[in-house]
Amino acid sequence: MIVFSKDWQAFDFESLEIGDSIVSLSPSKFQPEEGKKASDAIITFEGGQVRYRFDGGDPSPSLDGGHLGESGLVLTLKNPFDIAQFKAIRAGSENGRIQVTYRR
Repeated sequence: MIVFSKDWQAFDFESLEIGDSIVSLSPSKFQPEEGKKASDAIITFEGGQVRYRFDGGDPSPSLDGGHLGESGLVLTLKNPFDIAQFKAIRAGSENGRIQVTYRR
């Protein structure tokens, strides 16, 4: 269950396919030239399994390649550093997809 606070305002969204290459979140979305940068990002996972990291390292499809993101997972990154460092890659035979809402 996702609980939304009246103190946060959604201001942008993106949908990204996760395949064989590492995918990062789009700086133009979470850190627009005008306005404040995102304070958090809500990420939902769909489709195939992905591995992700948000510590600055690169994920890999292997078991020790990062956290496993499966369809239905909801991840909330709660600071700009984690948002900027988020990276994902496909972990199985089917591409995954993430839906991302940015809030400030």
